[in-house]
Amino acid sequence: MKSIAKNVNNKTTNSKKENSLSPQEESGLEILSGMFSPLVCREQILQCYKSNHFLLDQTVSKLCNITNESKPNKMAQLHAAQRAAKQAKRDADRKRSQSNDSDSSDSPKSSSKMAEEVYNRIKWDTEIPASEFVIGYEDRFVGIQEIGFNEFAENKDLTAEVFIPWHRVRYFKKADEITWFRKTKINMQEAEAN
Repeated sequence: MKSIAKNVNNKTTNSKKENSLSPQEESGLEILSGMFSPLVCREQILQCYKSNHFLLDQTVSKLCNITNESKPNKMAQLHAAQRAAKQAKRDADRKRSQSNDSDSSDSPKSSSKMAEEVYNRIKWDTEIPASEFVIGYEDRFVGIQEIGFNEFAENKDLTAEVFIPWHRVRYFKKADEITWFRKTKINMQEAEAN
C-alpha cells in the first residue's frame, strides 16, 4: 500500500515539475517525445532532458545511446523538427500581426506616407493653388520651421543643399489655417472634398 502511495506521489511531483517548464523547454520536450515516445516513456525523456540542462542535441545523443538508435538520423530528425517549430512560430506571429493590422484598419497609414500623399495631392490637383501653401517641418537643431510649398518642391531631390525628409514634415498650412497636422492626422483637404 505504501509503494502505491509513493508511486502516486512521484507522478504528481513529476507532473508539477513538468508543468514548471518554460515554453521553450516544453517545446523541446514535445519534440523529444515525438522522436522517442514508442521506445522511451515521457518521464524518462524529461529526466534525461533535465539532466542534460535542457540541451536538445545532448539529450538526443544520450537517448540514442539508451535506445541504440542511429545518432545521425535522429539528429537530422531533431533539426528538421526544430526548423518546423520555428516556421510554425513565425507563421503564427505573422497571422497575429495581420489580424492586428486588420483590426486597426480604421487607423491611418504612417504619417510620413500621408505627408507625401498630401504633398502630391496639392502638387497635382489643378484646383488647389500650391503657391498658397506652407509646409511646417522640424529642424533637428532649430525646431519647427516653415518653407513655401514651391521651395520644398525644389529641395525634394537628395542633391539639394536643403533636404527635408518626409518624416520631418509636421503640417501643411494655407493662409494661417492648418490643413494637415501629423500628430492628430487631421486632413482638412479630404474632409472638404467629401
